[in-house]
Amino acid sequence: MKIRAFLVTIPGMEQIALEEANVLSESAGKIVGNGILIESSMEGLCRLAYMSQSAIRIIASPVFFDSTSLSKFEAGFKEFDEKMVKLLVGKMSSFKVECDRIGEHPFKSIDASAELGKVLSKMTSLKVKVDSPEVIFYSIISKNTGVIGIDLCGYDISKRYYKIFPSSRSLKGPIAYAVSRLSENNGEFLDPFCGSGEIVIEKALAAAKISVRRYEKDKLFFVKTPLFEKISEKLFSEKEDGIKPIFAYDSKTPSIVASKKNAKIAGIQKFIHFGRVDIDWLDVKFKELEISSVGTSIIGADQKKVEKLFYHLAYICSPGAKVAVAGGSCENEALKYGFSLVKKLSFGFSAPITIRVFSK
Repeated sequence: MKIRAFLVTIPGMEQIALEEANVLSESAGKIVGNGILIESSMEGLCRLAYMSQSAIRIIASPVFFDSTSLSKFEAGFKEFDEKMVKLLVGKMSSFKVECDRIGEHPFKSIDASAELGKVLSKMTSLKVKVDSPEVIFYSIISKNTGVIGIDLCGYDISKRYYKIFPSSRSLKGPIAYAVSRLSENNGEFLDPFCGSGEIVIEKALAAAKISVRRYEKDKLFFVKTPLFEKISEKLFSEKEDGIKPIFAYDSKTPSIVASKKNAKIAGIQKFIHFGRVDIDWLDVKFKELEISSVGTSIIGADQKKVEKLFYHLAYICSPGAKVAVAGGSCENEALKYGFSLVKKLSFGFSAPITIRVFSK
């Protein structure tokens, strides 16, 4: 049985989310607005919900509706799949609607949630319950279109439980994952300004095929659905595949301490080599042409440090090496030392972060 679903991601990350979703769900999705529309088996969707690092929410049985005004919401529910909703919720009896909006609308998110709740109350046997509901319907409204469906996880999965010790260069989990993906290459990986470690942690989780929700299984909505009973427990098995070396360096001791603690909470510290290393020592730590992949954040770094970074990367990076840099300006420095700009992307909602990808 195939089930439709919609993966909501951070604006700008749609292509990265599509590639990840296609692999995890073993099906072919397509980009629709700020997300990915996909049709897969229940097992494929559960795997996607459990493993995805690019998603904010993953909703099943999505309904798209006109969001130009509250009065037009209900007309979009002609395609509401009541049978599928019953299969997913089983004997559960209560729900609530959570809503986010992108852009300006003639109503507030709380008003949209209330209106959508009224519509769902008419179309299902579920009753609205604001506190501790059994089912979460999630809706995101962007411009003139909204989409709503059953939240397969039941909460915002872009938030990371391991992110207990942040830094000034901290990135949201999906954006840190995007940096690691955009710099993906065979060989050793380096983050020379690791801060609180999000980039190397997301890199290690993806490389080792370990879920970022490995310690949150009890919170996941889909494990409580009747359809999940037919899915093998192998969904939660972990292979911990061997991975190429990952190096997390920073010149500040508090940053190394924070990143080590966060990695330990995530349960993947054994895959990462941490070190208090100033960028002036990179050519001592690594051989010439040794590194093939670099992903880092230069938020808050001064231009002298940025120039030093590319000066040393020119020595330690191999031909064809990929370098993904989040935040700050660095194009002139990169070009000066033999790196060419491949991509320039912006990820985020109200305050997007620019990521530049270079190749040597």
